[in-house]
Amino acid sequence: MIGTGGQSLLSVDYRYRIFVIAPEWRVVVRERGGWRWEAFLLSQFVGVLNRPAGLRPAVVRPWEAGLGAGLTLGRGAASGRWMGYLGVGSGFQYVSAPMPRQSSGPAFCSQLFAGMRCRLGRRCRVDLRGGFRHVSNAGMSSPNGGIDNSFLQVGLSRGGMTGCLPNRLSSFLRDGMRLLLESIPPAMRQQWLQHVVAPRPIGLVSTIDAAGRPNLSPFSFFNLFSTEPPVLVFSPARRLRDNTVKHTLANVLAVPECVVHVVDGSIVRQVSLSSCEYPAGVDESVMAGLTAIPSEAVRPPRIAESPVQMECRVTEVKPLGERGGAGNLVICEVLVMHVADRVLNDAGTMVDPQRLRPVARLGGDWYCRVDAASLFEVEKPNQRLGIGFPGLPEDIRHSQILTGDRLARLSNVEALPPVDPAFDDPQVRHIIHYFAHEPAEMERELHRHAAALLDAGRTDAAWQVLLTASHF
Repeated sequence: MIGTGGQSLLSVDYRYRIFVIAPEWRVVVRERGGWRWEAFLLSQFVGVLNRPAGLRPAVVRPWEAGLGAGLTLGRGAASGRWMGYLGVGSGFQYVSAPMPRQSSGPAFCSQLFAGMRCRLGRRCRVDLRGGFRHVSNAGMSSPNGGIDNSFLQVGLSRGGMTGCLPNRLSSFLRDGMRLLLESIPPAMRQQWLQHVVAPRPIGLVSTIDAAGRPNLSPFSFFNLFSTEPPVLVFSPARRLRDNTVKHTLANVLAVPECVVHVVDGSIVRQVSLSSCEYPAGVDESVMAGLTAIPSEAVRPPRIAESPVQMECRVTEVKPLGERGGAGNLVICEVLVMHVADRVLNDAGTMVDPQRLRPVARLGGDWYCRVDAASLFEVEKPNQRLGIGFPGLPEDIRHSQILTGDRLARLSNVEALPPVDPAFDDPQVRHIIHYFAHEPAEMERELHRHAAALLDAGRTDAAWQVLLTASHF
């Protein structure tokens, strides 16, 4: 299943002057090469706008209703804003208020149609659909074997699931966008990727050209890739607008050395200023008001304001393409690391993340900062294998209260813990006493209490509560 959505269609039949309201639920069953197959399930209610001229008032009565299903094949624009499609459908309807030459009873109907769907906003779409419908005479007195008519439908849909799903599934099977990156313009593709691959650490890179002139530029396509040897990689991409290369790339090809700096909140706006495309030979550190100081092992200078400065030898530059937007992986071996005392822990043995406070890039103009408010710890899995989700007792694994994150904390044990006879929790005693005659509600309340303990980091206590719940 790729995605689902619901809509209501309003249909007008010109021949018999009726209107049709048809709530429809559809699901994308396959999408490949720009073509999309959708299955749909619909119900419909038919009413009369006015009586056709020349017919007796009793001939056309108030309503009919039906249920049907079908399949559509469509192809849309690369931007995803519109899609044209062809479709077929069939179903049964009960005619309680017959059309001309019909009597009440069930009927088999089929339809062939073409339509256009246009996206009005992030989750809102409008359909315009026209076609032909045939209604058979099954169960009705219809001497000509059925009725054929044409129709025109206008529908408005909004993304969202229809019906009820278990909590654990509904969080995954929601309506949303499915993007085929090959069909998206490069500039839009870049925006999508930069918004979702985030946050990205920022590497402020200083280089020099063959004449020894310094250059400074930040890169968020940057990360650590190896510790033996110690390797950093950043990627100066070719410009989308004109397919030219950045000064940093030309510099490392001429002089394969650089200094990569960590960026914290105190210099983030100066670093942003250094990203301006000044002419070759202009020193961005001067333009941004940063202080260049000599390096020890390489020729490009260091930036004194950065809390961590890593002098590197460029071992390889690997192009990823020749078109605008293509990256160039600059693979750097770290030779010397300079770390400011102000970002070390009290023992002076390691960097304290609450003191380093690096910033990172998101999509658009957005940044984020690592600080005490945003930091949290996740206990690493044991060196010995944990029991995993399959090792959890069934009542815990299928709990409607305990989320996947909470179950992961419980699963990170080598074996199921034993019941601790000394464990005493007033809240547990209260729950057992209050819900003594309602075991199902007691289990839910104990699971809620265990969830609160897990959220507070008290995994051992949560286990004892859950083991208590398993005994009832």
